[in-house]
Amino acid sequence: MRDSGLDFKHKGQSIQLTYEKYEDDTISLSFYYKNTRINELFEKNSVWREISQCICELIDEIGEDKYSIFSEKRNELMEIRRKNIIFNSKVYTIQIEENFVSDCITRYYVYIPMKDKKIISATPTINKDSENKYVMINHLKTQVENYHKQFDIAPHDDFFNDELTIKYKELSKWIKENINPKYY
Repeated sequence: MRDSGLDFKHKGQSIQLTYEKYEDDTISLSFYYKNTRINELFEKNSVWREISQCICELIDEIGEDKYSIFSEKRNELMEIRRKNIIFNSKVYTIQIEENFVSDCITRYYVYIPMKDKKIISATPTINKDSENKYVMINHLKTQVENYHKQFDIAPHDDFFNDELTIKYKELSKWIKENINPKYY
């Protein structure tokens, strides 16, 4: 769902905004404020008007240059979260098998083995576009979280991603050290 006829006011200025909601419930906001092009991806259940105001306030507080750095780091962090499972600040790589049924249809199998050798998977479905893959990933994450709560078992160590874990911790640390917590 895309809506490019939205606007909001910040400090008396009317700002035009484009809002897009994806199948996995993430949302994308695009607009200009001062000399900065805002193009951000947010997790589900985010309210576009509140987020937009918050972004403008953050730019007013830290400036456009620092906002650009923050935005880049935040987007990297979001992509790590979107495509992987995070447990105790450790990143585990989700396994995704793609089977191309035809030019426009792909069957995804999304799974991760746990330490007790159980394999948790999202239900394979036939999808016409790749966004559905993220719906399956979110479903898998929920199953893994529930399994962990019930049995206190994490994903198998073979799927621990050291490189992404280091990157995840560096990005999180920079954001915590440089950005007021009310903005993230």
